Amino acid sequence: MESLAALLLVVVGVPHAVWPFEAAKLRERIDAVGSRRSGSESEPKEWAGRLNRVLGAGLSLVGVALLIVA
Repeated sequence: MESLAALLLVVVGVPHAVWPFEAAKLRERIDAVGSRRSGSESEPKEWAGRLNRVLGAGLSLVGVALLIVA
């Protein structure tokens, strides 16, 4: 079960680390649902992309470490 959770961390973390601004843009589009603003008009902040990159790399590293230990 731990290896499944570790694999999930890697699968979620790698795209956030590799394509952080695309992930942030997707989040902005999802947040715009039901709003008056269009999802295509919203742009993520610079810090959101950097945060995605750092957290994605962290999730991936934790996932790989758990896979090695398990």
